[in-house]
Amino acid sequence: MRSLSFSQVVTVADAICETTGAQIRDYPALAAIAAATNPKLHGVRVHRNTAAQQAAIKRVTLALKPLDSHNDTAAEIFARVAADWSLQSFTPNFTP
Repeated sequence: MRSLSFSQVVTVADAICETTGAQIRDYPALAAIAAATNPKLHGVRVHRNTAAQQAAIKRVTLALKPLDSHNDTAAEIFARVAADWSLQSFTPNFTP
């Protein structure tokens, strides 16, 4: 799993706002969402898999409501973007 940076989360939020007409109301909430994408405790990942990561991102987004509307849509999109970003980091090792 890969983390989304605060800048990446803001970029996604801006795109959501442009499409839906929502506005960002809480930048620290977006920073918290970025932090929730791949938290570690003493170097150990908190999320056991991508499904757990997506659930946490949705939960944090819905709890903090970083936009003035369409937070349910934002939660779904942030989770999907994080999952897609994690898949891009997969490099199979085909060593014989």
